[in-house]
Amino acid sequence: MRVLLCFSFIFSLNCLAQSTRLNSLCDSINSEAFAVTYDENNLNLRFYFKNSLQEQFIRSLYPEYNSKKIKSKFMKLQFPQLLLNFDSSSNSFYSDTVHNIVINDFIDLTIHSGWITIQDIKNQNSCRLFIKNEEWFYMDFKRQLLQVLSSDDRFNNKLKDVSSNKRKFKCSDGKIFMYLLSTPRRKEDYKKFFEKLITSK
Repeated sequence: MRVLLCFSFIFSLNCLAQSTRLNSLCDSINSEAFAVTYDENNLNLRFYFKNSLQEQFIRSLYPEYNSKKIKSKFMKLQFPQLLLNFDSSSNSFYSDTVHNIVINDFIDLTIHSGWITIQDIKNQNSCRLFIKNEEWFYMDFKRQLLQVLSSDDRFNNKLKDVSSNKRKFKCSDGKIFMYLLSTPRRKEDYKKFFEKLITSK
């Protein structure tokens, strides 16, 4: 009985330590323009993103969408009931069981597959994700820069058409957040990184 209680106590301490580390990592990433939080097994992302891009993002994953006009300049993505694991070799919290996404609090989708990592690297803390449904999206946030790429050229072309000054957000602390189109190479590098992370377990 004492042995079981001891193991339970140690496990609780480890969980608390990991939770504290994750919260600290998220805080180091967050700003007025981009924020990631993990609360009660729900992973939440909020970031500055042009309205028309939000609408195309939704249509790419959910072709039936044709109604609600997006008014907010900030997009919200929630991954409910998402268990994050920790990999000490890469200092990453990760999940390869992304099967549900809530977009802007009103679109609730089941998706085919997805991966997420929140990585702790000195001065380069990052949040990256890959989700796939009708189309796929790769997102990479690091150092106030959000890079996005999709298999849907309609989305990519819309993003390219947004002038650079409209893709920027100046935070109250003077930092400049910006989003831009990523590259297939970065997406493939992330895929290789994640596959290596999973196969090493």
